[in-house]
Amino acid sequence: MAPSSIQAAADHPLRRILTAPRPGLVWFRRTLLIAVVLLGTVRLVQYVRLIFLPDVYRKDFIQEYLLARAALAGVDPYQPLPTLAAQFLGTLPTAVLPNPTPHPPPVVLLSLPFGLVNYRLAAALWLGCELLCIPIALGLLLTTLHRRPAPQHLTVIVMAFLVWSPVADELMYGQLMIVLLLLLVIAWRLLRSERHILGGCMLGLMIALKLMAWPIVLLLLLRRNWRAVIAAGGVALAANGLAAAVIGLGPCVYYYQKITEIVTPLYRSSPFNLSAWSVGWRLFSGTGSQVQYGLVAPPLVSIPVLAALVSVALPAALLVGSLILALRTRRFDSAFAIMASASILLNPIAWSHYLVLTALPVAITFPRLAAPQARKSWLNLGIVVVVALILPPNSPLYIARVFARQALLAPVMTPVSFVASMTTFFPALAVLGLLGLAWKTDPDI
Repeated sequence: MAPSSIQAAADHPLRRILTAPRPGLVWFRRTLLIAVVLLGTVRLVQYVRLIFLPDVYRKDFIQEYLLARAALAGVDPYQPLPTLAAQFLGTLPTAVLPNPTPHPPPVVLLSLPFGLVNYRLAAALWLGCELLCIPIALGLLLTTLHRRPAPQHLTVIVMAFLVWSPVADELMYGQLMIVLLLLLVIAWRLLRSERHILGGCMLGLMIALKLMAWPIVLLLLLRRNWRAVIAAGGVALAANGLAAAVIGLGPCVYYYQKITEIVTPLYRSSPFNLSAWSVGWRLFSGTGSQVQYGLVAPPLVSIPVLAALVSVALPAALLVGSLILALRTRRFDSAFAIMASASILLNPIAWSHYLVLTALPVAITFPRLAAPQARKSWLNLGIVVVVALILPPNSPLYIARVFARQALLAPVMTPVSFVASMTTFFPALAVLGLLGLAWKTDPDI
């Protein structure tokens, strides 16, 4: 393509808003920063309030706590959560999920210290750990890509991060994604500086805790980075071995043989599941969940056998396509961003808080979009991706209801059409867009 046919981003309206020295725009930017800090402070207060009764028992962190208490008591930690809750917490003011915890055995190694105290204190301590991980992860990310941010700048960035909807979900429910983001950033820093063994160890920890990051390890395998691959596999195996020593070999084997069969069918067709594995079920079996509120919609065509086939073929195609794009890039950062994005969609179940992990590919990709020589079309796509990523998790649900001409506050299980239900795939499409931008903005493409 001739250079004259490529529109640069230098004259983009967004660039002028963010950089122009006009007094009105300077005032606007300062007002925006103050608003971000205030909103971040409000969010922080909300997160702290959720460690009090009865909200504290609505946290997903109860799964880690019960896993730890069961391990300390020497009982099977993969019993249904209501059974464990009745044994260790008594009668609760809110219901817990009916299934066993879907978290793998090595999570018990992380959660054991929290099982030594009462549940409310454990939830507060876990919130503190996650809040501590945020500035560390963002500071490492920014320092690696640009320069060490000044404390006041890092504070504003952290506050903006706290306002982001996936982070809000993560902190409200007490999940693991912020810890995984820190491990992902450390792994990326180590691998790009050719400390392959330590970088592989960090990826191995991610795989052990959430069965994620394995697509990145597969990329390293294809690039013949044997030290990183062996380190990742060794750490993942060692973590499972230590977990087996704590909870017994039987529960570990049971987890890998049975838990996926028990848990995945409950959520594979959920409208909140962003995974590529869910697409086939929603297309050919229908949208809905046996245990989770949300939209209910019919399939495009009811062919359950085809649902199972597509739900395997589509993730396989996504994996192969992502690996091809990553291998064609010349910059390690681009390849890592591609596979980090793919890792989210390749997990069999991916909720909105999994989008926390997009912080790394966003940080790698979007400075390139802001460069004066960048194409305006790619910057426009980047803006669409950002908007889709920052929308609250329920936004697609409300869009589906508007599309179906229903009241926004209609009952949560009100059926909608198949076409209306497809709007809930917006966040997943945003991740795909981010993956494509990581490839197209590679400086050597």
